[in-house]
Amino acid sequence: MQQPMYRGDGGAKIFRINYDSADDLAGKDPADSLKSLDSGWTGLDMFSIIPVRKGFCMYAVRMDPERMPEYQFEIEHAPLQFAYCLSGTTHTRYTGKEKSIGSEFTNRAGTNSICRMSGTSGVSRILTRQTVNSIAIQINPTLLARYLNFDGKDILEPCRRVIQGQAPICGLPMTGAMLNAAYQVFACDLTGASRQLFMEAKALELLSLQIDLLTRTSGGCPTRPLTPEEEDRIRNAARILIRNMQAPPTISALARKACLNEFKLKKGFKQVFGATVLQFLQHHRMACARDMILNQGANVSQAADVVGYVNIGHFIACYKKQFGTTPGNHKRSLG
Repeated sequence: MQQPMYRGDGGAKIFRINYDSADDLAGKDPADSLKSLDSGWTGLDMFSIIPVRKGFCMYAVRMDPERMPEYQFEIEHAPLQFAYCLSGTTHTRYTGKEKSIGSEFTNRAGTNSICRMSGTSGVSRILTRQTVNSIAIQINPTLLARYLNFDGKDILEPCRRVIQGQAPICGLPMTGAMLNAAYQVFACDLTGASRQLFMEAKALELLSLQIDLLTRTSGGCPTRPLTPEEEDRIRNAARILIRNMQAPPTISALARKACLNEFKLKKGFKQVFGATVLQFLQHHRMACARDMILNQGANVSQAADVVGYVNIGHFIACYKKQFGTTPGNHKRSLG
């Protein structure tokens, strides 16, 4: 059983990976992985592995686009992976393997990607100057099947194809609860056994949220999927909120701008983002504030002002609710 191999052959990094289960990645020393990626990696760059139980692990990745704007990969064997992108945008083109040749996938903040990457190769490029932060859980399909405890017929077709190994990747909108749990992994400032227990708990939380998303029904019947036009309008409403987060429109005004009635707007946000309109806005505000404080040198007052909070105390309370720590402690914990 071969461990993951990471090689740089000049120019773009080349990731050559061959492992049969999540235990292979979990069993690899994170320090060795970091050194093998690039002995000069410091600061914000990170590759951290957290074993949870046999056949199940979680890892966190942070990549600086200026240090590694693109990388190639060749994967022979890999377990099932659920990933949660918190920041940055990457575009992947799959080549050279029959299952995936010609496929492309864009991964951006807020995307929950479902991956079965065995027998794939290609190249990934970071499309923005923003640091890429992501969390992923890897699980052996046989273990996942025991958690699911059903035949999988109700899972969305693109997701089922990936889980069954017929396609390399698909994406879903990350729910607000997923976003919160993934951010808390990066925000954790515990050490030793306490940190390990916290990380194991977050991995299990993400897995439970993932299973809920894959199998979610309403009143025992699957929720009617949105039409492409309806989903476009919901996503446009989200863009309007993001552009105007300092002074966001009311629900009724947002519905008019997006050419939807209020009922469809509220229901559509739950379907697309797994959150209410206000929860979506809150999560985005906190994500922007976190990036400003940790990566752009902003102080707490500056971040609060940019994301639309006049009351600093209220801002700090909302930040702590989402990330489990205050913005000041968060910044100090990362040195």
